[in-house]
Amino acid sequence: MQQISRRVGGCFGLLVWAMGWPLTAMAVNLDALFWETRREVADLPYAVVASFVDQSNSSFLIKADKTAQLVFITPRDDVQIDGQSYQFDRFSPEGVFLIGPDAQSVRIAMRFADGDVIEHTTIATETGAGQSNDTQITRRDTTLIRPKTSFYQGTTPIEAVRDLAERLGVPRPITAALRSAPTKGRSRSGRPGWVLDDTLPPAFFALSPFEKGDIILTVDGVSAHDVDGLMNYIEQQERSKRYNVELQRRERLKMIEVYVK
Repeated sequence: MQQISRRVGGCFGLLVWAMGWPLTAMAVNLDALFWETRREVADLPYAVVASFVDQSNSSFLIKADKTAQLVFITPRDDVQIDGQSYQFDRFSPEGVFLIGPDAQSVRIAMRFADGDVIEHTTIATETGAGQSNDTQITRRDTTLIRPKTSFYQGTTPIEAVRDLAERLGVPRPITAALRSAPTKGRSRSGRPGWVLDDTLPPAFFALSPFEKGDIILTVDGVSAHDVDGLMNYIEQQERSKRYNVELQRRERLKMIEVYVK
């Protein structure tokens, strides 16, 4: 009986201690008790240039702020950046998060250099009332030709091909190496498109989610083989926009969501 009274007295004393003044004298870290401690996140001096997402995979093209070095990131592979190995952690509107060599969380933010914005303008001279004024005017043929089953018969300037490739996430150093348009091809159902073949430089495939042999069919439902018509559509969109690129790969259709800012 005396033993039971000691236990009851001990429990009562513990309760008094927890509810009384000794508790107020302690610094209780409630965040540490109830919430997971957040790791400090450091920013890498890189920026996300483009992201590519399909039903099963995501990939990201990043660029160094100072050296303009390009690195292609996929979640399934380790990433080598400046001689250090990183592992993919997650992707959010704030950027791509990686785990560094010392288990440190690092971020590659969704910010872009001013040089990534491409402006196409020409200088026209307007003469009136004896005065000459220089005005910046953007010129492009607005004729839409989108045949469903036949190829576009017009001449596609290489500048338009390079411009279109950049708008779909291909970095400028790669598009600058393009010397001709891709080869024409057809899907299994006979739809016309562009075949990504050996006419493209190897770096094109190393720094993009596209594979050799892919046939690009549509962008947001617009036929890709009509480059002029497709560029007319793209120029009417906001600069930061997600595009749905439809392609045929190994006899099967595939959709890739491309985001370029």
